[in-house]
Amino acid sequence: MKIYILTVMLIVHVNAISLTPTGVPSVKNMSYPEGTPTIGNGTYTWFGIKVYDASIVAEQPSIDNFEETTAFGLKIVYDIDIEKDDLIEETSEQWNELSMVKQGNCLDRTKWLDELSNIWPDIQQGDELLHWTDENKRSTFFHNGKYIGNVSDKNFSSCFLAIWLAEDTQAEDLRKNLLNIK
Repeated sequence: MKIYILTVMLIVHVNAISLTPTGVPSVKNMSYPEGTPTIGNGTYTWFGIKVYDASIVAEQPSIDNFEETTAFGLKIVYDIDIEKDDLIEETSEQWNELSMVKQGNCLDRTKWLDELSNIWPDIQQGDELLHWTDENKRSTFFHNGKYIGNVSDKNFSSCFLAIWLAEDTQAEDLRKNLLNIK
């Protein structure tokens, strides 16, 4: 009887926690960080077409250095449909333009793009995608409030967020709005 109870407890535990390819535990039922205060928000347009609204949510009142900050997220609500492959390609193109990403901490971009292709869904108009950086610098993604996966590499978060928050981002006005810079 004791073995049966231990087996059931083990099965329940294994079903609640899975291992990522790197062996780092990934909690499938991680809760969405609802109610986290918004620091700043803005809209991204491309040749006059609204693509998405974005906001930074954080437990602290401001973000002075996004590369070092934890417990915050980038929330994007899309105004257009975007296929996953196009989202991956655009992420890669944006990374290629950023000076910070070309440095040592962001050399695993190809691996990360593969991981993202296994996490991200195709996006429909009105969908929300949230990237959350936890206190351990692990990146967790939510789609419409539901956990969809994580990237455990501690360097990923700052390299990914550089697309919007680095000083040489292609969306400078959006960056200022997200960080609430006057």
